Amino acid sequence: MLKKIFVICFLLVSVVSIAQEPDSSSAVFKLREAERSFAKASVMNGRRDAFYEFLAVRSVIFTDKWITNGKELWSKRPATPLILKWEPEYIHISSGQDFGISTGPWESQEYRPNTRPLSNGYFLSAWEIQQDGSWKVILDAGISSPAPQNPHSFSFAQVTDKIKPADARSSDGPGPEAAETKMLEQWKSQPVSSVYNSFLGPEVRMMRNGHLPSTNPDTINNWLSGMSKSIIWKTSGSHTSLSGDLGFTYGYIERANDSGIYVRIWQKDASGNWKIIIDMMNIN
Repeated sequence: MLKKIFVICFLLVSVVSIAQEPDSSSAVFKLREAERSFAKASVMNGRRDAFYEFLAVRSVIFTDKWITNGKELWSKRPATPLILKWEPEYIHISSGQDFGISTGPWESQEYRPNTRPLSNGYFLSAWEIQQDGSWKVILDAGISSPAPQNPHSFSFAQVTDKIKPADARSSDGPGPEAAETKMLEQWKSQPVSSVYNSFLGPEVRMMRNGHLPSTNPDTINNWLSGMSKSIIWKTSGSHTSLSGDLGFTYGYIERANDSGIYVRIWQKDASGNWKIIIDMMNIN
């Protein structure tokens, strides 16, 4: 009987932990509110004005070519009668609380009530606090995917809700670009899934065009096993948080008869090794 009570209590604690909302004073909460405000502005004011407002002066977005100034691009785009909606599903914050990653589902539809979505997918955005204290997007990418089947839920790395800026890690040492260089060198000499897998974090989130994102190890291993051995990644840039524990790399993908883009979100673990926590590939 005692064992049964313990199990019930454990399950209740687990549910509370999963459903827990971030503290309203935390960086996680503030970043989620910034993402939601961005999404609301997209519906209320249109995509062009929303992106112009929430993109940083220096930002990376992906179209048919690299754009290092997304704000300038969107300022020149004409307004279109298309609604873009999205909602943050997962957020991760650097220990310095000045840099964060947000991802979640998006959908587009015509500017008419009660219309079915034209397309669906998942976005991946990197945010950074600006000198005026506001959160702005410094990288915006994503994939196309089927519509999510389950009700929307929100989660975040629990530890990031409790870290105080004074606890931030040192930014000393190489950034994620060094880990990526090592990964690509090893892949070039031995293009097998075990090499790729060795750079993934224990709870990696994988995003592949045409599929819903997955954290399931079996699904991820299946995707990696089916990956072309001729695939080539060409790194175009990277960025690291001031605290030196969270960052991203991005670039082009070349494979046989097609091409695309990729973004990898890297986190430095307790041993000082950089591991991929979000891996996104969008191949045409």
